[in-house]
Amino acid sequence: MRLILFRHGIAEERRPDLDDADRRLTPEGIGRTGLAARGLASYLGEIDAILTSPKRRAVQTADLLSEATGVAHQTSKPLASGTINQVLSAVKQCGQSSVVLVGHEPQLSMIGERLCGVGAASFIELKKAGAVVLRLSRVDPANPRNTPSASLEALLPPRVLRAMGA
Repeated sequence: MRLILFRHGIAEERRPDLDDADRRLTPEGIGRTGLAARGLASYLGEIDAILTSPKRRAVQTADLLSEATGVAHQTSKPLASGTINQVLSAVKQCGQSSVVLVGHEPQLSMIGERLCGVGAASFIELKKAGAVVLRLSRVDPANPRNTPSASLEALLPPRVLRAMGA
């Protein structure tokens, strides 16, 4: 199985009068993330599923990736506020062989590091509209306690994805 971690693009700054879940991509974020999504789509080829955090900036990012891939996305609440185990459970329940998770930091990096067996070493730096591609083994949807392990296939900074998508 291939698991792709795709961080949302540049969003509005935090403000006291704006709920975090309602923060949108900025116009610059939309343009850059659109290019990155096209680059990611060209790198990945075919994908089976896109799961996204329900936060607006992540949904907008997933919309751009859906446009680039032709694959509709589904929201997954654990990608906004769940534990790593809840996110992994959602991936297992999806039952697909190539899944993109659109979400937030530090959760996405923590998922990648845990799957690679590194713990909290912080070796993954996932910038906005950047991606990590992992190859997973030992995924069994029928066994909820079966935590997969992963190897790092690619770390794709946003500038590389944008160049690929231009």
